[in-house]
Parts: sequence; structure tokens; C-alpha cells
Amino acid sequence: MTVMSADPGVAAGRPFTVDDLEAIPHDGYRYELLDGMLIVTPAPGWYHQECSAELLGQLRNACTLEFRVLAAPFSVRTSERNELQPDILVARYADLTPKNLPVAPVMAVEVLSSSTALNDLNNKKAAYERMGTPSYWVLDPEPPGRLTVFELDSRSRYVQVANVSGDEKFTTDRPFPITIIPARLLDGLQFKSAKFTHSGAHYLGFCLPWLRRRGTKDTQMTRVNGQCDGQDPLFGDRALPLESRFMDSAASLPPG
Repeated sequence: MTVMSADPGVAAGRPFTVDDLEAIPHDGYRYELLDGMLIVTPAPGWYHQECSAELLGQLRNACTLEFRVLAAPFSVRTSERNELQPDILVARYADLTPKNLPVAPVMAVEVLSSSTALNDLNNKKAAYERMGTPSYWVLDPEPPGRLTVFELDSRSRYVQVANVSGDEKFTTDRPFPITIIPARLLDGLQFKSAKFTHSGAHYLGFCLPWLRRRGTKDTQMTRVNGQCDGQDPLFGDRALPLESRFMDSAASLPPG
């Protein structure tokens, strides 16, 4: 992504406020405020989106009942001159409003690009620290992938607690138990017919109810050791990327 920052004095000789953001038309860009400075970010690239989407799925699967995991665009609005939209945030359910998060998130995640790295690692990191966000994750989506984790210490200052890349694991219980392997967040960048990805699990969750409703008259589907035989309901006879031993067919599914 590319970041373009406007000087605070552009908005009628004063810093930008959240009211100014409300007046900006929706044009596909992400608009954020950092101490009255407007940050404009164009649509992200494939690596960014692949990494972000996969992490979002893993976090939502691990999330406990008291929290919610949301993806941008969703605003963290803590003052009239500060409104950020982290790529991913974790918030307490009780803190959320239908429009935004008016307090610090429990965790914020930013996915880097060459043009946003300085901002994400400095200005935004300082902003999340000031607002009291307990955990701040920074993901580098360039293969083999890298995750850097900062957490507030006893002085409410960020300290780096992890810096893992590739197949290295990061395990934490903040804000809930989860293990992240950076390289697995980028598996979708490779075309492997027998490789399971999180998106494959989502597809399967969508597909099985469809099969239960449709029955076996038009569709038979069997999966063994990551392979898909027969007719796939959405993609024809192309193999779906699935992993582990899964064997099922429409004939054996109970009615839904």
C-alpha cells in the first residue's frame, strides 16, 4: 500500500477532525486521522490481502466469547483528532458500538508494505501505545513472512516480545490462546491442489449445507487425503485444496 499524508493545516487552516472524515466521499481509499493529520491509503495488494485474510480467519477461529475480531475498514475513534483503522483488530464485545470502537482495542494488527512500513512501525505504533492497546502485531507479507509482536509493559510502553519468520511459531495467550506460523499465512500465494488453507475450511463450511439441501441427485463428492473426486458444486471437477483425512459424500450427509 501507499501512504499519502496531508499537513494538518489543509482543513480550513486547522487540523483535521473526525467531522472532516464524515464529509469525505467513499472512493475506495482508507482515510485515517493521526493527531489531526490525514492519512490516505489506496487499496492493498495481493500479498497484503492474502496474509491479512488468513490471519483474520485464524484469529476468529481462536477468539473467545468476550472478544470480537474485525477487519478494516472499521474505525477506532478515541478522540476528535484520532481515528485509525487497523487491518485487523480485537476488541471486547462490551466496548463495540455499531459504528466504531470508541476505546483502545485489545489488539491491533497492521500488515506492512514498502511505503507504509515507517508509519506502521513508528507513528501508528506510538499511537496504539498512547491509547493503551495491550498488543500490537506487525506482519510483513513478503515471503517467507514475518510477525513482530509488541506488548505493553508495566510502564505502559511497548516492548518487543516476538519476531518470528517463515516456519517459526509464535504462541501466545494474549488476548486468547493461539499459535501463528508466518509462512502458513502466505500459503494461498502458491498453487497446490492438495494444500489445505483456511479459506478451504471456510469453503467446506459453506459447501456442506448446500450439499445437504441438494442431496445426491446431481452431485456426488468424496474427499480422501486432500483430494476431491467427482463433481464439485461450484468449481466443476477441479480438485479443492483440502488437507488431512476427510472422506465424505452427499449420500452420507444427514438432511439439513
